[in-house]
Amino acid sequence: KITPLTTPPSPSGFTAVAFASSLSLSTHPIIIPILHNIGQLQYRNGQFKEALKTFSDVLCLARVIHGEDQLEVAIALNSIGVVRYHYCSDDSDETMDFFQKALRIQVALIGHHHPDVATTLNNIGRQYVLDDKFDDALLCYEDALRIRCEKLGNDSLDYAATALNAGQILHQKR
Repeated sequence: KITPLTTPPSPSGFTAVAFASSLSLSTHPIIIPILHNIGQLQYRNGQFKEALKTFSDVLCLARVIHGEDQLEVAIALNSIGVVRYHYCSDDSDETMDFFQKALRIQVALIGHHHPDVATTLNNIGRQYVLDDKFDDALLCYEDALRIRCEKLGNDSLDYAATALNAGQILHQKR
């Protein structure tokens, strides 16, 4: 049973878990995509600290509800990696660990040639660039481009974004 909110939460005191608890859904599977969307909004609004907390909550819930090696966990790990890329650039090893764990789960569950795998490879490439590991970044971008071309076509925005990333590496290497 969903209980309606009597008053909406104030933006200043808002936390995703408090919102979920207010709906009495804190361990229902539907809360994971809701919280993920809240985290995306926080990330897109530059609220990196809040987004990191929300995605961490999503990761904990996904592990409790679905188990460790599930796509929901991989999505949360990748999302945490993306936020950390922008917010915690001083700890690239830990950020890379989030991406690598997400990739391992994705490949095991959906195979290597899936657009979500290409997204994670693109994110790993971006982290390699931040770490000045341009050859490693280029390998990730090339792999992501192959997958995106095969699955999405070379006129997709995702393909274009990865091609731009790869092109920037090639330009820097000249």
